[in-house]
Amino acid sequence: MADVEKIETLSPINIITTYDRPVKAAGLAGVAYLVKGTKIALQSYHFLAEVEKDYDLGTEIYNAADNYFANDESPLFQVITSGPETAVTQPASTGDGSGSSTPAVTPTDADNMIAALTKYYNAGAEYFVIKGSKDNIDVVKAVSNFVEAQDNKVLIVDVPTDNAEPDLSFLSVLKGNKATLVLSLPKYGATDADYQLASTFLASYANSSVGTDPEFINQLGGVTPQDQYDFTKQALDAFYTPYHALTYAYRNGIPMFTSNKSQSGDQFSVMLIRDAITNEIVANITNLFVQNDRIPYNQIGIDLFKGQIKLVLDKYKNLGLIEPGYDINTINSDDISDNKKASGKLTGMGWKYQPVFSIDDTKFAQSITLPQPV
Repeated sequence: MADVEKIETLSPINIITTYDRPVKAAGLAGVAYLVKGTKIALQSYHFLAEVEKDYDLGTEIYNAADNYFANDESPLFQVITSGPETAVTQPASTGDGSGSSTPAVTPTDADNMIAALTKYYNAGAEYFVIKGSKDNIDVVKAVSNFVEAQDNKVLIVDVPTDNAEPDLSFLSVLKGNKATLVLSLPKYGATDADYQLASTFLASYANSSVGTDPEFINQLGGVTPQDQYDFTKQALDAFYTPYHALTYAYRNGIPMFTSNKSQSGDQFSVMLIRDAITNEIVANITNLFVQNDRIPYNQIGIDLFKGQIKLVLDKYKNLGLIEPGYDINTINSDDISDNKKASGKLTGMGWKYQPVFSIDDTKFAQSITLPQPV
């Protein structure tokens, strides 16, 4: 913009406005469905009308988007499609200098899915959703392990079944993964496009406040819970609890989920608290770089980073999501060599906190004083 002078007035009061453009955190509400296709692709939608251009009414992806966008607050629905990667022929180690090659190897469905997920992992979604079954458990396991290794974002495995007493033992290969949540509800076939438990659940859960316990998400529109009178605790303990699978059932007459545990047995909401804190600290420190011409490599500069970390941890402490006694591991500028300072790399800082866990099961003692019978 050309230099333009501001009009000077006779007023004794002058206000000068400056504009910061902070980098916003990615948020925790975006959802990405992982599907098999003919080529790697990413599709992003912000409204159901956009989905209609690519997916016909009644198809599985359209139905998932329809349920997700039933909540007006839902901001992002994505489809990540895996496709066959080009087979690669590599030189064989023959030792005779002939230069012969090994046969071309075609990647598996799991390889293709990980390739697609690697490319689009940071495209915006916090929740990845994949349909799970005994037939594709190798793909589900690969995705679950991949998400776990990234140490941010989470995976929802949706397991449709038409069996009231499902064999979920194939889920045992996911045991120990903290960032994987399994949902399952019978009365639907594995390929039923009307089965949309994950997207209906996420329409509520992904748009709720950070730290919300998924166990108490209830009243899912269009989803039929387990039968109020046929489904028993014995069935839950036998078919769902051993594999940390959440099902949707009447509890005290209200339909809600039966657990909040991920595949490690930990509270799933803790993973969302982790990601929210991570996102905000990354955003704050990015803003610190953007808003300063330079940050000196001395105690003043180091304390700037510590201050941004403390701001975020204090916020989550005040929200009641982490315990007050968190620790920030900082460093002293005098203990850093000039060679390290010349590299421009700041290392050695970190933080430690304990989440505030939620109560999801209670047992009370009732004592009644009765008069002696006559």
